[in-house]
Amino acid sequence: MIKSDKQNVVAAAVHALCALARDSQNQVLIARKNLIPHLLKKANCGVDEIEQGITLTLALLAQSNINRPKIMFHGGFKPLIYNAQYGKTDEVRKRSQSVLTSLFKLPGAKRDELVRRAANKFKEGLKMRRSKS
Repeated sequence: MIKSDKQNVVAAAVHALCALARDSQNQVLIARKNLIPHLLKKANCGVDEIEQGITLTLALLAQSNINRPKIMFHGGFKPLIYNAQYGKTDEVRKRSQSVLTSLFKLPGAKRDELVRRAANKFKEGLKMRRSKS
């Protein structure tokens, strides 16, 4: 349930991007304008409507071979894996699983390199959080 005006704006933006991502040309433009990292930041925001919209948008974006490496490079694994396992609804879990399946359709060496980079980013973030505590 949306609680604030800011969340309403975010939800509207996510729904607009989702609508645009249905077209393959728009999928490439969304990636070129570097909107994937912004989507991923809100992927676990705690608002079901926003999380579902982001998961669907990522599922649409992951259909394009051009976007898969960008989703992986920007840390798309963490929120997708979380939603695939602990998503609040069955729909979010199923969509997250389908996105992960699409992401693994990359050629072997490229996929392995991107997975390694994503894992390193995750480890660095974990170390920074631990050092702040």
